[in-house]
Amino acid sequence: MLTPPQPTSPAPLALTLALTLALGLTTARSASAKPKEEAFPVIGSVSTGVAFNHSNFVGSEQSAAAANYGAGESSGFGWSRMNINFGASYLWAFSKKLPPIFFSGGISMNRALSESNSRAGVPTTQPKEINISDMSLSAGWGVPGVGKLLKGLMANVSLNGSVPFSRASRSAGIISATSGTLSVIYASPIKLIVQTFASFGYNFLSNPTIEVDCELMPQYCEVSGADLGSPNSLSSWATGLGVMYPLPINGLRVSGGYSIFGGFGAVSFADTGADPYASPYGQSGTQWSVPFHRMGFSLMYGFNNTGSAAQQAINDSVKGQLKEEESELLKRLSVRAGMSTGQRLYSMDNSRVTFPLFDFETNTKSRTSYNFTLQLAF
Repeated sequence: MLTPPQPTSPAPLALTLALTLALGLTTARSASAKPKEEAFPVIGSVSTGVAFNHSNFVGSEQSAAAANYGAGESSGFGWSRMNINFGASYLWAFSKKLPPIFFSGGISMNRALSESNSRAGVPTTQPKEINISDMSLSAGWGVPGVGKLLKGLMANVSLNGSVPFSRASRSAGIISATSGTLSVIYASPIKLIVQTFASFGYNFLSNPTIEVDCELMPQYCEVSGADLGSPNSLSSWATGLGVMYPLPINGLRVSGGYSIFGGFGAVSFADTGADPYASPYGQSGTQWSVPFHRMGFSLMYGFNNTGSAAQQAINDSVKGQLKEEESELLKRLSVRAGMSTGQRLYSMDNSRVTFPLFDFETNTKSRTSYNFTLQLAF
């Protein structure tokens, strides 16, 4: 199912949410003697998965850059990696009359399974190198009274963010960021669940243009040097639509989604010469990044219990329709296989709008990727 992007959050927010999660864990332990019929307030999860792009199946001649690195054919475009993810969520029922607040957080580690020379674009494709991701944090609250307008309608607002643990974020000058998301979910009488969302974020940066820390990310500097010549986006936006439908096998469902996203306000200063890393031909004032869009499809079994507040609302919608919460296996196990394509909204010559069903724009099909994930909640 489509879920909103998870931008980063400011340090005070991240610390607040982290402390809240820690407090939730402490509260849960002290409540272990409660009757069995009361739900355990904290859910943890561990998951693993693999992801790779379509270029692995497309042969191409070895480039000069690939030869310098001793890579094989198509290695400059094909990538694959394995992930291990850890997550936790806490449902705070602070009032008997109002919906609870859903807190969640997660962090992951990944290891490249194959070499890629597209190092500036995919920094996690260095073989045998283990990278840690940014920590994601989220706090969401269901808007009360929405179900009275239309049966099966749900809405929630969330504050999302992350702590920049990854070397890629820290080397590019990303201090932190935060975003707000409004998500609306409708569980229709025909069992089709529809979700739409809109998100706006703000980024906290150490410099307006990307000045790479070569000690943290030497592979960036091998390609382009310390200055990538790209501006950091000050703000971000995203919107999208997703659908989910249950299949005859209990717990199995298919989903699809489309999203469009971008940034703006990348650099704003009176004189471009004030930034030693800015090009003398650089524009000043408000700038807009090239918009991107993404389309994806997936087949899943079980529930992602430690996802975002929007994901929790989707879980509740499905459970309310199908009563699948009676299955103990569905409470603990989640299996997902999917594919997606993300690319520029416009073609490289800006003459037409692209269609992200599959990467028809490049010969190597590198923008289409596949993934398989197995999650166990406890």
